Amino acid sequence: MQQASAFTLAAQQPTQQPRREQRRDLNPLIYQTVLDLNNAGRQASRQVLMESLDLKYQVIDDHVKRLVDDGKLRRVANGVFEAIVDYPEAEAVSCTDMPDGCVKIEKGDGVMTFTPPEVRRLATLLAGYQLQAAGSQQMRDLTDALATIARAHGEQQATLATLADDVRRLKGEPVQMQLVG
Repeated sequence: MQQASAFTLAAQQPTQQPRREQRRDLNPLIYQTVLDLNNAGRQASRQVLMESLDLKYQVIDDHVKRLVDDGKLRRVANGVFEAIVDYPEAEAVSCTDMPDGCVKIEKGDGVMTFTPPEVRRLATLLAGYQLQAAGSQQMRDLTDALATIARAHGEQQATLATLADDVRRLKGEPVQMQLVG
């Protein structure tokens, strides 16, 4: 009788993980996707997660519920989630221009001195963060403006409908003509 080698035993084992383990492995992926969307200033909604991860709503909802229960996500609105990140407590940060052109940056008890070329390099590195922050603020402002316009449009539509009814009534149109018009 021939003994089975580790290779033949491994070949006989199913190559796929059980379905429950595969689904459990999605938690880190969904959390990281929500975190990446939040860091980019975008909302992590069910729809966005479904489209970007190519998963069904049921799967998204199941994992999001677990992540919320585990304290890794919070619900911001219905169907919108935000990653909970445990950052250390923020410290005071200051920046001082020195007379010789150097810049001192202080964070908490730490002090770093930068020469003018180092400051320029640091500025170009940080410029992307500044642009991202400005873009996020502009997007919030635009969203607020669009919501205001949509409300005003709805109010105008209601006013127009009321005025049209008043005109029909003043003209004395029969009720049947209102249904046609």
